[in-house]
Amino acid sequence: METKKYKRGRTTFDVQEIATAELSEFLSKNENYFPVHIDWKNQLALVSDQREKIEKEKNKFGFKCRSCSKGEKITWVYLLECDYDKYEAGGALVQDCFPYLNNEQRETVKTGMCPDCQRKFFASNYEEDNS
Repeated sequence: METKKYKRGRTTFDVQEIATAELSEFLSKNENYFPVHIDWKNQLALVSDQREKIEKEKNKFGFKCRSCSKGEKITWVYLLECDYDKYEAGGALVQDCFPYLNNEQRETVKTGMCPDCQRKFFASNYEEDNS
């Protein structure tokens, strides 16, 4: 695989291009890699094994739950400020702005809902397949 340079925030790091159709398989075989950017239009994902570099750039963002009683519960998510700015500007999907977050964290950013409320309102997403 060819290594390319990718800039996110103040950090530049090495990435490889992977077809989105092959991303899950690649990540399961290469545990040190994580998605940095997903270009759905061109069906490409950029992946990197330089997790420590990007983790140093993340900032702590607090989201007040809009569903809990009194809305006093805060969920903390670590994000890159440049990604949050891009998301807040609109026009970009949450999964495109934050490919390094899991589904629950992205839902918190998108809706402000804490993980407990997500489990309550979207219970079918959390049910285990018993078959």
